[in-house]
Amino acid sequence: MLAVGLVAVGVAAPASAQLNQPSDWVTLPGEACVNVGYSTNDSASNPYVLPAAMPVGLPAGGTYSKVIVKAGNTGTSVVHENTVYAPIEVTGTTVKWIYRAALAAGDTFVHDEKPSISHVIVCAVPAPVPVAKCIPDSAISYTYNPADNSGVVTVANPKGSTGVLCAPLYITATSWKYKQNAVWGQTLDVVNKVAITTPGTYPYSAAVSCGQGDIYASRYAFIEPTPELTGPQPWEKFLSGLGFATSTPGNTYTQQPTNCYGLVVPVAPTLTLASACGVYGTVTPAVTDGVLYTTVFTKATGDYTVTATPTAGHHFAGWVGSKVWSGNVGVYVDCVLKPTVTITTGECYADAGYSSKMVSAVFNNVGSNVAVTFTGAGVSETVPAGQSTTVQLSPVGNAGASLVFTAAGQTFTLAVPAFADCGAETDPSASVAVGACVYDENGTAGARSVEFTFDNSKSNRAVDFVVASLPQLNRTVAAGATVKVSADDVSAAGGSYTVTADGLTFTLSVPACPEPTRPEPVTTHKVVESAPDCSTSSVTITTTDTTTSWVFDGAKAEWVRGDDIVTVATSTRDLTKGEAAHCITIPTDPTSHDQVCLSNDESATLVSGYISVVLQAGVRYTIHNTADADATNDIVATKADTSLEPGTYRVTAEALPGYTLAPFDPFPLFTIASAGACEQLPSHALADGSATGTDQVCSANTLKSGYITVALDQGLSYFIDGVELTSAVTNEKPGTYVVTGVAQDGFQWNGDPWTIVIAAASSSCLTVVTELKTLAFTGFTGGAGYLGLAGLMLLLGGALTLWSRRRNARP
Repeated sequence: MLAVGLVAVGVAAPASAQLNQPSDWVTLPGEACVNVGYSTNDSASNPYVLPAAMPVGLPAGGTYSKVIVKAGNTGTSVVHENTVYAPIEVTGTTVKWIYRAALAAGDTFVHDEKPSISHVIVCAVPAPVPVAKCIPDSAISYTYNPADNSGVVTVANPKGSTGVLCAPLYITATSWKYKQNAVWGQTLDVVNKVAITTPGTYPYSAAVSCGQGDIYASRYAFIEPTPELTGPQPWEKFLSGLGFATSTPGNTYTQQPTNCYGLVVPVAPTLTLASACGVYGTVTPAVTDGVLYTTVFTKATGDYTVTATPTAGHHFAGWVGSKVWSGNVGVYVDCVLKPTVTITTGECYADAGYSSKMVSAVFNNVGSNVAVTFTGAGVSETVPAGQSTTVQLSPVGNAGASLVFTAAGQTFTLAVPAFADCGAETDPSASVAVGACVYDENGTAGARSVEFTFDNSKSNRAVDFVVASLPQLNRTVAAGATVKVSADDVSAAGGSYTVTADGLTFTLSVPACPEPTRPEPVTTHKVVESAPDCSTSSVTITTTDTTTSWVFDGAKAEWVRGDDIVTVATSTRDLTKGEAAHCITIPTDPTSHDQVCLSNDESATLVSGYISVVLQAGVRYTIHNTADADATNDIVATKADTSLEPGTYRVTAEALPGYTLAPFDPFPLFTIASAGACEQLPSHALADGSATGTDQVCSANTLKSGYITVALDQGLSYFIDGVELTSAVTNEKPGTYVVTGVAQDGFQWNGDPWTIVIAAASSSCLTVVTELKTLAFTGFTGGAGYLGLAGLMLLLGGALTLWSRRRNARP
């Protein structure tokens, strides 16, 4: 039979009693089958209808491959309980196959023998994987702007492409310069190259400066322009001539008027303005080949005129005779510098042991026409022309001071006279600082350093600081001063000190050092058993005792975890029956299956190749494509058959947690071959056929054999019980016969088998003669017994003849 792209006599149904499970019907690579849960008592009115949406469990976007309609029980209520609709023959003792060239949504299905349906199983194969193709020229487009000899090539990326052009594109953007006021010849000026092989946007350009611009293109290599161009050349191949789509039709070249040769551009003069005093305005003409500049400048007024004219052999744009610039750069002015400095003082006030006055300086620059910087008494200030500013200076004591300032080369010396003391004020304070707690390795703190600070910085007279019970620490601190005094170290327990100063009492405390508590050691007991060792039938037991230890961290002033004390002991025990059961032996190597094309005259389906493994608990199979260096694309087999693209694959097996693999040799590499182009087969003519039966008859005491007549030479072969009928008329003994039609090459057959009954003749015939053979009994003259023996021999001979004919017929 020719079915779905394969030449085969059929696919045998799996050896199962009733084939009630979907998995019983999986026979094609990548095929999946599901029970769709359909049943009815009247399939004539309610046949099963194949849905448009692929049932859950079947490959999305796939192709229907079988529909199995089940009813009754083989041998009791029906001859075949499984009516199978498929484009490829399915055989079996419980199977009645009905050819369907294609199974499509909306098709209806009934049981061949019973009006009822107990359930329906539907199968499908995955859709073929599309093959990527290179990017065609139809995906290339370009634009071109002759104004600047530039453009853009755009390469789209069609869906399903390889991402690479079928042929590269090489762009050479070129410009030339005229050698005279004529088109030819020209000298090569700019060459820019762009190579294009993948999708994207590719700009190209070559600036033209008095000459011609050309955009060349080739599919083989870059076009290399010659140094000189004296006219159109055979090697010049333009982008516009390759036939690509464009939104800017026309040639990809441009040509400027030849009168640009000798064109010069006059340049404006450089000006310096008299923008400040002491600065002269200037006019500097440009220096340009082919241009003569004439300058007229009146320094007294700042007026200027610059005239540019082309020299012989040159011209300006538009052939104008000259270009004139005129204006004024300003008049020179002398700088005037008349800075002055004055000071003012505030009221007397007491400050840190002495009397002071606030002092301000006034920097006056009103009489100047240029900014001046004033410096002195610890300040520096720049004052703009015609302005003045006041700056706050440091306070001056009652002894007075002499302040010196400089500005614009001048020196100003100003005096602050001495003044009387404003009065005495005191504001003493005392504080204590203690060193950090320092611990030994046992966490015990030692003595710490102590330092007192006697602060009299806010007083304007001296103050006596007295420490109770520690006279050696007493100090007299001058006005405005601060004194630090070190005392004997204080113990870890800390302490308290009393300080008096000018009638004030200060109680200073030193806190005790913290006493960190050392944690108690803790011992943990851990028992770990190794994975079962299938080679020794044993388990290793490791017992680990871990005891914490503590060390004192002086920097953190706390006990921290030290190195644990660890003791390890090992022992072994025999595997239990349950553990031994988890020692897994790989039952059989995986197998690979090539990609297959299933096609007929109505459709073509590419069935993926696949690798089959025997799934079992505790084992994980991983499939890796040897052409892929990235292990992240590995596939873990979750079902017996894993669909794969053509290629070479490595399969590995590993034990899951709780299981152990018995030693095994690595699997060989598996290669899945491509089925090549998968195309629909040509349509076949519809075969015509007929089969009729003629009963056994008795005429004039002569028995004529019954026979079956078939119509040959109409595209159909005929079979009874698998034996082909090779002639149009075949004698058969009385009985019931099923004649099956099978389409010959180039034909298709959708008809049903013929059931033919040959009835026996009346038993009153006395002479037995067949149409094919006459049995003569030599030496016998008659007698009923002899006639009976002759009849028996005749029937036996007929049977032997039929057996011989069937044995010699082409299966």
